[in-house]
Amino acid sequence: MRKDDRYDAFYETYANEVHRISGKSADDPRITDLMEQEPLRRAYRDGVDPLALAAHFCHEHGHTERFPTYESYFTAFANELKRFAADTAQLSGWLAKADPARINSSFECGVHPRLAADGYYRFVSQR
Repeated sequence: MRKDDRYDAFYETYANEVHRISGKSADDPRITDLMEQEPLRRAYRDGVDPLALAAHFCHEHGHTERFPTYESYFTAFANELKRFAADTAQLSGWLAKADPARINSSFECGVHPRLAADGYYRFVSQR
């Protein structure tokens, strides 16, 4: 892939995920297509995960998907954490050590499970 192709893939991943999390229909225009591109280019150059960036953008703007139960939220959290795990044993270990009260707090506060998983991953990585 050329450098521009990699940015285009980053942008499309980000834009489509913002659209999905925001609950927009396929017919709705993507809000990201109207945004200034330089901050996204900077995020791309800095190696920011486009999926985490999309969840963060939606959280900041109050457009985040809702999970009806803690169990559905925890499942989404575990699926997001899986993206960081080298294997299923590592994922199982992380999940066994995760604090259910903190995850529940994120659930109750409406924090996207991707952001909760990202925060937890950063926490366990620094240990």
